Amino acid sequence: MKMRKIQSMMVAAMLLLATAMPSFAQERPAVRIPVEVAGTTPDSLLYGLDVALDRISLLIASLEGAQAHARKGLEIADERLAESEVMAEQGNFEAMASAEHEHDQMLAVVKERIKDIEHANATREIEMRIELERDVTRHRGNIEGFSNRLELRIEIEGGVTPEQIALITSILNSLRVRTGEVEIEIEIRKGETRIEIIQQTGMSEEEVDTEIRGIERRMGLVEAEMGRQLNAALTAVNREFSLPPTGFTVVSKDIDIEDDTLSITKTLTTNETVTLSKLKDALLLRRAVNWEGDVSLTEDSLDFTMEKDMDIVDVRGVSYTPSVTITVSVTVFAAYTEMHYTIGITLEELEDEVEDEELEDEVEDEELEDEEQ
Repeated sequence: MKMRKIQSMMVAAMLLLATAMPSFAQERPAVRIPVEVAGTTPDSLLYGLDVALDRISLLIASLEGAQAHARKGLEIADERLAESEVMAEQGNFEAMASAEHEHDQMLAVVKERIKDIEHANATREIEMRIELERDVTRHRGNIEGFSNRLELRIEIEGGVTPEQIALITSILNSLRVRTGEVEIEIEIRKGETRIEIIQQTGMSEEEVDTEIRGIERRMGLVEAEMGRQLNAALTAVNREFSLPPTGFTVVSKDIDIEDDTLSITKTLTTNETVTLSKLKDALLLRRAVNWEGDVSLTEDSLDFTMEKDMDIVDVRGVSYTPSVTITVSVTVFAAYTEMHYTIGITLEELEDEVEDEELEDEVEDEELEDEEQ
């Protein structure tokens, strides 16, 4: 049956996914948002001035209307989130909390202005709301990516006290809750605008819903949500499967998009003696029973592959399944041992398959009715 693989969201999720990979040895996950994007951080004496300037730019944006005001608030919230990540990367969790406080204040502005986004043409109004919803969805994806990377860093490096873990948990929960409040407000207002579209156009509810889904795709909302789903799928894979500590050191990390698959590959080396048979056993122990795969072992090489389809996810009424493949290739040379670790994820749309199955069910029902008659 035909499966339409989705590639357009790969680029949108690429940076999120690239830094969420499991690490080996003591490699620190990279900060996804560069310091220059993060701007002045809370540990700087100039941070108060930076915050004040942002508030002035927010005030100026308010003169351009509710949508511009809300989008500027979200833009500043993105900057505050980036500052939180930089501070977390440096282990300064108190400064991370300061950035999170400013972040939450900006999202409060965004939430307040959503109700004021209006247009005489209800269809244009819902486009404006969906445009903001897309940006909020991307912001939510950034939060989840940040959370995943921070969790990975703590697991690898340790050195975090129970009090700091409690503070980190509180900060991450606040980031999620405030973003969730904005998402709920957008959904409420979209529902009101949907009713206005019906009243203005005379279209049926089904026709309006179809029109809205088309707008969501055209405005990039579906793509943004797919990026979130890819990030969630990779997070689930990392928690279910991780390579054993083997003394390898990461020497390179590559990102590649080929055909319909996002691939992330790490190359690692070690000068220590590696017993491939023991490494093979360690890998097999970490492979859950619901994975399928093969293992090939020779005197100087080991190839390990496993794959599976993860739980179906729903994106705006369309079902997708994340298809995951993990490969580990180890080669023993005279002076060192090299390992390549690759994870690839593809979202496959199930819409056609579901339609085919429904058609088959209809045919079977008709055949049964003919037999009964």
